[in-house]
Amino acid sequence: MAPKCLICKSNVLRHNVKAHCHICDGFCHIKCLPFINKNDVPYITSLDTKWSCIKCNAQIFPYNHTDDDDEFLSTLSENWFGNQMYIGKFENKLFQPFELNDEEEHLPQHHSDPDYQYFNEYALYSASNCKYHTSETFKKEIQKLKIDNDYFSIMGLNTRSVPRNFNKLKTYLETLEVEFTCIGLCETWFNNSNVDCYNLDGYNHESLYRKKGRGGGVSLFIKEGVEYKVRKDLTLMTNEIECIFIEIDKQSINAQQNKLVGMTYRRPSCNVNVFNAEMKKIYNKISRENKKIYSMGDFNINLFNNETHTPTAEFIDINFDSRFLKDTTF
Repeated sequence: MAPKCLICKSNVLRHNVKAHCHICDGFCHIKCLPFINKNDVPYITSLDTKWSCIKCNAQIFPYNHTDDDDEFLSTLSENWFGNQMYIGKFENKLFQPFELNDEEEHLPQHHSDPDYQYFNEYALYSASNCKYHTSETFKKEIQKLKIDNDYFSIMGLNTRSVPRNFNKLKTYLETLEVEFTCIGLCETWFNNSNVDCYNLDGYNHESLYRKKGRGGGVSLFIKEGVEYKVRKDLTLMTNEIECIFIEIDKQSINAQQNKLVGMTYRRPSCNVNVFNAEMKKIYNKISRENKKIYSMGDFNINLFNNETHTPTAEFIDINFDSRFLKDTTF
């Protein structure tokens, strides 16, 4: 009796071009197999090669049916971190075996769609007053402005895991040849076991990280010799907002008034209205103080949508009201 094809269920005859599964001992018509044709038969049926059918592969490799990388990583990571056994075993380890190499989707403009990310009047105005630099053009600008390391300066970055990208971060900072007064980082992915392992030479480190779960986190690195205090009344770690603020003493930087420096991160999944409310509370507190504030962060809010998305427009208004957005040439 002729065996049945594992895919089309019709008879596999002796003269048919077929493939034999060495696991279940079943047969498939070559014409029923995707990406395989009869020219591959000598390879498939050779004594040195063992071929397995789709059904057996699915049993051996649970995600064999998933052909999309993002879907695969999402499904796999949900199983890792949705399972209490995995969380309890790995979340406090210095080495995190499940940090994914997902840098590609976080490259600049990776998700940009020119039909969607249109330039409205606000975007055009903002872009016309901004300069974008490579490390080389940045150094030339510094030289032209005759700025040295005694100047007050800040820098903010989304690191998407300091443990994974720490060497890249240090190398990048070295190429800029500037000792920033304060360096702000978000999405540090620190935890209780590794937060003390990553420090920059010549800087003090203040950090806020999630007590449960993976990701997020904000840090400020303050140059040694600069007197400061952490503003705990402005520092938050909630599901809606992650932010850390310090107040720098004016005398240690030869300024006329104290300066507040903050780094903020908004989880992409959280409610923008709630985030806006928290930011407004912080800015209202600061407005009653005679101090300059520098607010850095990754807010995960597409400002191009301000004409069609009310919470985005409100976020911009909050910053305008607090006089954070202004013309700048550098």
